[in-house]
Amino acid sequence: MGKVLHRAEDSFIDQRQLRAIVTLMEDPDQAVQHSIRQQLQRWGVAVIPELRRIAHTATPEQRSWIGNFIREYQVEALEQLQRSLVAAISEHQPLVLEEVFFQISRFGYPETNVAFWRQYLDRLAAQCTAKQAGGLEKYQCLHRLFFEQEGFRGAWEEEYYHPDSSYAHTVLQTRRGTPLSLSIVYLLLARRIGIDVEGINMPLHFVLYAPELDVFIDPFQQGKFLSYEECRSFIESNRLGFTPSMLQPAPPISIVLRMLRNLVYGYNRMNRMWESSILQQCIHTILETIEEHGER
Repeated sequence: MGKVLHRAEDSFIDQRQLRAIVTLMEDPDQAVQHSIRQQLQRWGVAVIPELRRIAHTATPEQRSWIGNFIREYQVEALEQLQRSLVAAISEHQPLVLEEVFFQISRFGYPETNVAFWRQYLDRLAAQCTAKQAGGLEKYQCLHRLFFEQEGFRGAWEEEYYHPDSSYAHTVLQTRRGTPLSLSIVYLLLARRIGIDVEGINMPLHFVLYAPELDVFIDPFQQGKFLSYEECRSFIESNRLGFTPSMLQPAPPISIVLRMLRNLVYGYNRMNRMWESSILQQCIHTILETIEEHGER
C-alpha cells in the first residue's frame, strides 16, 4: 500500500511521504515550502492525480496550495501550445492536428500521457483487417473498432458542455465526447488505417467528410452517414442562412480555435473564470497572429 505506480509517467509516488508533504503545505517557513515543492517537482506530473484526490478532503489552505501548484503546469502547457501555434502561423507551417489535440489536453490535464494514447491508437488501427480494401469495407472495419469494440459514444446531456468532454485525456479514458472531440479521435484512427477524412466546421455541430464515399460522417451519432442535403437541412432547420462554405473542409487552425472556444464556454458555465480567462487570452493571441500573417 505504500506506493502507487502511475501510468502517466511510470513514477512511483510514496503515499506516506505525500501525505506528510500535504500537512506541511500550511507551514509558513520558506525553507519548508521550497523543500516540499522540490519533492513534488521531482515526482513531476505523475503526482497531479494524487494531489487532486487529496484536495477533496484537504483544508482550504491545502486546496489552495494544490490548486496553485497544478496551475503552474497548466500555464506552462498553454504557453507551449501558444508558442507552437504562433510559430506555425507566422512561418506558414502546417499544423498537425494530433499534436495540438494532445497539447490542449495538457492544459486541462498536465499528466496526459501522449505516448500511451498514441500507442493505443496505433494498436487499434493494427486490428483493422480491411486496410487494403477499398470503399465501404474500410469504413465498416473502422466503425466496428471505434463504436462497437471500443464503445466511443456521444457525451450524455449533463456532461456535454463539461470540459472533460473535450480533452483527449478524458475522452480517450471514458470513450465519451462532444461532436468535435469524437470527430478528432475518429479522424486520428482513420488516418492510421489509411482513410482520408476531413473536418467540417458546420454551425452548431461538427462532422467529418469522406471524399472517397462523398458522404459526411457524424461520430457523435455512431458514425451515421449524412448526405450534403441532410447537412444543409440541419443548418436551415436551426434558422441559419446556409452557404456552401459551411460544408467545406476546415483548416486545422479553425478546428483548434473551435476546440478552445468550446473549452471557454464550458468553463464559463462552471464559473471557473481562471481557466476561461487564460484560454480566451490564448485565442486572442492566435487571432492577432492570423490577422498579421494570414490563416493556413
